[in-house]
Parts: sequence; structure tokens; C-alpha cells
Amino acid sequence: MSYNSLIYLLLAVLILITREVPAEPQFSGLVTLFLFGLKSAIFIAISHHYFRRPGPRSVAVYFKLEHRLAILALISLAADVYLLDITYYFAKLGATDFLPSLISHAGLALFLGYRLLAWGRARPSYCRIFAADHRLWPFLAANIKLNLVIMLPWLLLTLLIDLLALAPFATMQKILAAPWGELLIILAFFLPLLLIFPWLATRLWNCRPLPAGPLRRRLENLCRAHRVQFRDIVLWPLFEGRPLTAGVMGLTRHFRYILITPAMIQTVSSEELEAVVAHEIGHVRQHHLFFYLLFLLSFALLVHLVSFPLLWLLLDSSLLGWLMALTDKSPKAIIGLAMTMILLLLLMVYFRLLLGFFMRNFERQADLYALEAMGRAEPLIGVFEKIARAGGKIRNLPSWHHFSIGQRIDYLTASEENPRLIGRHHRKVRLALIIFLTLLGSSALLLHQLSADSSEEKFQARLIEVFIQDKVRRTLDSAKPRERKYLEE
Repeated sequence: MSYNSLIYLLLAVLILITREVPAEPQFSGLVTLFLFGLKSAIFIAISHHYFRRPGPRSVAVYFKLEHRLAILALISLAADVYLLDITYYFAKLGATDFLPSLISHAGLALFLGYRLLAWGRARPSYCRIFAADHRLWPFLAANIKLNLVIMLPWLLLTLLIDLLALAPFATMQKILAAPWGELLIILAFFLPLLLIFPWLATRLWNCRPLPAGPLRRRLENLCRAHRVQFRDIVLWPLFEGRPLTAGVMGLTRHFRYILITPAMIQTVSSEELEAVVAHEIGHVRQHHLFFYLLFLLSFALLVHLVSFPLLWLLLDSSLLGWLMALTDKSPKAIIGLAMTMILLLLLMVYFRLLLGFFMRNFERQADLYALEAMGRAEPLIGVFEKIARAGGKIRNLPSWHHFSIGQRIDYLTASEENPRLIGRHHRKVRLALIIFLTLLGSSALLLHQLSADSSEEKFQARLIEVFIQDKVRRTLDSAKPRERKYLEE
């Protein structure tokens, strides 16, 4: 599972939840079916073009093409939702009247369907690059399980909210009707789900325990020496186990797993593998997993805080009327599209910039922890050099969530020569966290104040006023000249 997969999911969810189900579709059923089929055929053709023989020859190019097709799948989903009004047809499915989350679940299944089309075309290239022999359906099932891990929490939570809304308990209805009620319910069930998430992920990914032996004892002793407990050390068969990578999951020792790919164990020395595990221990000791949870939850607060004044600005300006006249769309449709654009922009800025900043610096903190744990930088640098050689020309290739391998090696070398850089980096991260937490607390207080005064009531009143004005305008436009004169009087 890559970090990009999480962003793809969030983007798909935002596209689905910010578009209300239209009363009537823009096109007839036959026209919609034709356009949907045409668009799907274009998607398949582009997928075939990307992976036609001989296809990509390297892992980097393969994932680059897969990323492009994931973006194309998001564009296709947006076209389905905003142009073809696909949610109108999803709403006709059974049980959506009392389980409205099934509409967005169907939309997510559609997004996954686009990705399955791309994976189906990519399978021959995948098998060639990773020296694998997968038949079509097992290959597609493996990709579904890989992505289901990040989809499942949202699917379960949204379905749970719908089921609780049906519960015949007055107390539950009062909680759900309260301004923070739904958020409290989500947190109450999200946190236990988060605890068992690593256990679920390791089973969906077919992880197996690292066999007993000298290597496992050596890694267990390392964890014990640094006072880090875990449920298991497992072999991670990510992409046939060929990537040189490792990871850690779990907030508590009862549900914490250290994951290592077979290729990592086969490629690096025992001391280098200890450095890799020391890096993962660093994430635990620095509480990075807790902060990632905090960043994820604070995004919901940011959305609520920022979207309210921006939508108020739209309602109170002439821009809304101009857009309505230009597109002949209802204010509800214009506001829904504006909300989608606002949330998409927020998501990209928040995750790629703010969260990306912390992720890169958390990784550096973990590198520095491994340096101190091993007493020298050479073991971890050796791992990085082997990763760079195995990945091709990636030594100086940065990403939004990691510094480049070259940058990480340079900083490790400099920190070994000048240990004061270690403390300087930790102080930098602590200061950034203090600033973030201060802004987060201030935002929460501001949001509470906004909900306590009449701002939200004014917003609702203005929204109703805009709807009435649009209704009057449409009535006048459709009336005959004599009726229009009478109505205007």
C-alpha cells in the first residue's frame, strides 16, 4: 500500500460526498449509458496504450504509468458524478432510502472498477518486471485486497452511522442530531477499528511470521533493548516481496507489527537489517504513528473550519449569480461543485505540503535514531545505497513523503561527523509540532465559537434566500409573457 493510494481514496470519497443526488439526471438513460460506455472504452484504450508490448521495462516506469491511470480513474469518476449524474441511478438501488451511504459505496466500487480495468491491462507488464506468473483473476484479487485495507474503515464507519440513525433509541438520535454528535460516534468506533487495523492488514496482505532462528532472535533482542514491544515480525509480500522496504504498524504493543519484505532480508547484511529495524523502532519511540493519526483527524476540523467562510463568501457575492446564469445550474449544484473544488484543493495542500513536511522530517528522525542505536551511520547508508542500485536512477529522486536517498545519506554522514545536528533536527520537529498543535487548538476554539453564535443561522438563512431567488427566476423564465408580467407585478 502506497501513500498515494490513500490520497486516491480520499479524492474519490470527496468527489462522491460533495455531490448531492440530483432530482433528475441531465441526460436520458440511453444517452447516459452511451456516454458511460464511450468513456469506459476510452479509458480501456488509454490503459492498453500505456501497457502495450513491450511495455515498461522498469519498476519506476511501471508505477509512473499506474499513477497516471489512477488519476484518469478519478477524472472518470468525477465525470460520472458531475456530468452523467451516476448517483441518481445508484439511488435507485435497493436499501438506499434508509442506508444512503450505499450510494457512495457504489461510487467507490465504480472507482475501483476503473482501477481494475487498468490493472488488468498492466498484468503482463507486472509479471514481466516482477518475474511473477499471475493469472488475471488472482492478480486482480490481490490488488483489491491491497487497496481494501484503506477502504474498509471508511466503508464500515459510514454504514455504521446509517445503522445508528435507524436505531429506535431517543438518546442515540439526540447524539446524532447534536453538532458534534456524528463526529463523536465516528471517533468512538474509529479508534477501536484503528487498533485492530494492523492485524487485519497483515492478514489481507498474506503476511507470514518471520521464521524462528538467529535472525529473528537478533531482531527481537534489538527491540527489547530499545523497550519496544510488538505482536510479531512478519514477512511482507508486497509486489512479490521484491521491493527493498520495511514498515511498522500499530499504536499499541498488542497490535504492533514490524513488516519486512523478503527482498530486504535477502539483500542486506544482518547488521544492515538491524539498522532498518532500528529505523522502524525510531518511529515508535518518537510517537510518529500517533501524530499521523492526529494529522488525519485534524483534516476534518480544517475542512469544517475553512469551507464555512469560503461558502459564505460565495453566497454573499455576485459570483454565484454569474455562475448560475452562465451554466443554468441550480445554486445547490454550483455550491456542490464549489465545495468539491475547495475540498480537493485543501486535501492536496494539506497532505502534499503540510503532512509531506512532517513525513519527510519524521523519516529523518527515524534515520537519526538508527544512527544513534547502531553507533555509526555505515549500516543504514549501506541499505540506502543498495536500495538506490536496485531502483535504478533514484538516488537523487525526492518524493513528497521522503527526502531523496542522496539527501538522507548526506544528512546521516553530516550528523555522524557533527552530532549536534541530531539535536538541532529534533528541536526543529518539536517546534513545528508545537506550532501545528497551537494552530489546531485555536482552530477548534474558533469553530466552537462559530457554531455557538448566529453565523451558521445566517448562513442557512442566506442559503434559503438564494434558493428562493433561483426558484423565482426559473418560474419567470418559464412563464408566458402575460403570466410573467403578472408575476413581476
